[in-house]
Amino acid sequence: MKRISILLIISVFLLTSCATLGTLSPEETQLKARMTFNNLVEGYLIKYRTADLATQQKWKTEVDPVIKKAKTALDLWKVYLSLSDPTKAVEQQKIFMEFKDEILDLLVESFVEE
Repeated sequence: MKRISILLIISVFLLTSCATLGTLSPEETQLKARMTFNNLVEGYLIKYRTADLATQQKWKTEVDPVIKKAKTALDLWKVYLSLSDPTKAVEQQKIFMEFKDEILDLLVESFVEE
């Protein structure tokens, strides 16, 4: 039951986070992505704090580096938007989305293992 509820929460999260991205301005899209990312990391940290030491070590080596890369891409996306460089902004948006997907895959895999 616990596994199903976690997967359901992640699925709803994905659907709601992507549903409005097409109708927003580039700046609003970046802000929405930032909020989505922050919520994802917050949920991860809650789960991390309650995990056993072995799981924490595994996540620290597997999940944390991807989170840091996603944060960097998200930060660069905002910088390029503020510099009015749409090409670079779109590149960073794509990179961020790839890392976000990788984080979600890692979390789903980790949560389901428990």
